[in-house]
Amino acid sequence: MADLPNLGLYRRLTALALVLGPALFLLDNILHPKELGRGNEAGQLAEIGAHYQRWQLAHGIGLLSAVIMTGALLGLAFHVRRSRPTLGLIGGALAVAGAIGLGAGFAIDGFTWGTLGAISTEPNRASPSAVQYALHTVQYSHWLIPYYALIGLWIAGVVVLAIGMARTAPVWAAALLGLGGLLVGIEGTIAENWYFVVSSVVLFAGGCAIALVVGRMDDRAFAGA
Repeated sequence: MADLPNLGLYRRLTALALVLGPALFLLDNILHPKELGRGNEAGQLAEIGAHYQRWQLAHGIGLLSAVIMTGALLGLAFHVRRSRPTLGLIGGALAVAGAIGLGAGFAIDGFTWGTLGAISTEPNRASPSAVQYALHTVQYSHWLIPYYALIGLWIAGVVVLAIGMARTAPVWAAALLGLGGLLVGIEGTIAENWYFVVSSVVLFAGGCAIALVVGRMDDRAFAGA
């Protein structure tokens, strides 16, 4: 394994992605307009309509962060499999499957809610009650369950890989990464912007801690030689 081409590049990109992905997710949540709990359709639409560009930009950045974090987690899966093959395989598979759920979540919350918020600013084209009902339907539809349930797989993937990293990284750093993944993954159930930011800070701190470990490894250690 140690003689794989571009191994050093893979290691450095994994470390970079562990910092950049969570950093973008934190930026997403700093920019994110106020999010209200379910049942506040009129207020949520007004908030989105007043900050439409920022709403869409924040979720676009969040989607980009999910893509980068998927690369970071696959890099960790590559490393973890050296000493714990089953954990590496399961963690990587869960992270990829869960990333689909993250993408769906950003599309639903970002594009769908955002578009309804923009429509709500044009009452001559759609009545406020109709737009509110549309958002209510989106928020309460049981068809959302398969999409958001995949995010649970992403949480599991981060936790599994964090457990695997505990053999080559300080336990506190691995635990911080796993905790960050859990806190970020359940954001959809806690409609509080302060929580979004705090959870993102924890994930960022965990990502930076593990990135430092990966960045300081030699290529043979990263490959499990």
